[in-house]
Amino acid sequence: MEVTTRQLRAFRLVAQHRNFTRAAEALFITPSGLSVLIRELESRVGFRLFDRTTRHVELTSQGRELLAVIQRSLEELDAGIARIARNAKHTRQPILLGTTPLVAANILPPAMRGE
Repeated sequence: MEVTTRQLRAFRLVAQHRNFTRAAEALFITPSGLSVLIRELESRVGFRLFDRTTRHVELTSQGRELLAVIQRSLEELDAGIARIARNAKHTRQPILLGTTPLVAANILPPAMRGE
């Protein structure tokens, strides 16, 4: 089963807002685009996530169960990415420098020593 984090985040926002229009605004997409994401997700998982009318959006029992799993998964994913990004900033990266032989022999060594 292939689902995207975009679909999962869209599902979480609709569940939080209980409104497609407000969730779409939070994602900076149109409500119809959000509906497509949710329909695709429902198709992939094989069950309805929301009972919806023109004025009301409510999670199904399966939707509530999936929301709990998605909340934990997305929080863990976001925390893991943030942790890895922090570690990557502290990792020493080599600097590659292209220069002429004259600069490499006479100017760079004193500059690297801070002279």
